[in-house]
Amino acid sequence: MEGIFVALAIPFKNGKLDEESLARHVDSLTKAGVDGFYPFGTTSQGPYLTLEERREALEVISRNTNKQLMVHVFSFDWQDVVETVRLAERYGAVAISSIPPIYYRPDYETLRRYYEKLSQLTKLPIFIYNIPQNTGFNVTPDLIARLLSDGVKIAGVKDSTGDITQIMGHVRLGITVLNGADSTILPALMVGAKGCISAMATCFRRS
Repeated sequence: MEGIFVALAIPFKNGKLDEESLARHVDSLTKAGVDGFYPFGTTSQGPYLTLEERREALEVISRNTNKQLMVHVFSFDWQDVVETVRLAERYGAVAISSIPPIYYRPDYETLRRYYEKLSQLTKLPIFIYNIPQNTGFNVTPDLIARLLSDGVKIAGVKDSTGDITQIMGHVRLGITVLNGADSTILPALMVGAKGCISAMATCFRRS
């Protein structure tokens, strides 16, 4: 993955997906030269979208662009996670991401089992989406190091803490690190992050 990826807003009108507005949004960004899209993260209010709304959104996105997709797959229902992974594959995603389980604070074993089960569903690269201010749980470099040591297939992390020390810790693990806090984009790149995902856009350095 490389170039500029946009964290999409998913518009609704009268309680239903506004397909026309989403199509215009995607088309305008494609014409502006972006390299890809990141649907169903925080900007998309992704965890609150139904499976059918996710399918409809991916259909509109793919119909209006040939750019790459990195799909956030988390749902409060595990079966919806499974089906979202399948949708990501069906619509040609190049990677998936997920926040850790929320509300019931996970211990390490829960974290390990969640991402291990996720990795068993797909061959797509998996990114941990770490946003503790929303989830109440911080996936630290030490935890990711344990996951990697236990054989869990983690390709990278999107870290939205804004903590440069933590980002440096992720970088030292040798995984792909994407900064998720607008205020630390440049410092994160300076310490080895490969790109950023923000409310404005997602960008990856070209190799």
